[in-house]
Amino acid sequence: MMLKLEEIINAAEGREIKRAIAVKMILLGFKAKDICDLLEVSDAFVSKWKIIYENEGASGLRLHYKGGPQFLTDAQRREIYFHLRDKPHYSIIAWKHSGIGSSGAMMSFINRNNLTTIF
Repeated sequence: MMLKLEEIINAAEGREIKRAIAVKMILLGFKAKDICDLLEVSDAFVSKWKIIYENEGASGLRLHYKGGPQFLTDAQRREIYFHLRDKPHYSIIAWKHSGIGSSGAMMSFINRNNLTTIF
């Protein structure tokens, strides 16, 4: 299957580009309908990003997602890593009963994800 231009434009990294192109085109006098057809966006998309650009400048078009909170602390991550690093496989049930996961790091992960299989 051949890659389509739209797949590149619609990629997460392309969202900023699509916003900037929409704003640039509207500032150059293109009609919103033509922009919508070209970029495959709604009229509301064009209007929203034009307003944000006018209020915040180009930095307003950037993605502002910063990620969620860390699931495990660095100490918990190290504990799990050092315990599992030399194991070819490990049963989560065995982990639950080993006492090693009793600090809560792995137990929290197991319980939150309802895991009972071997990984």
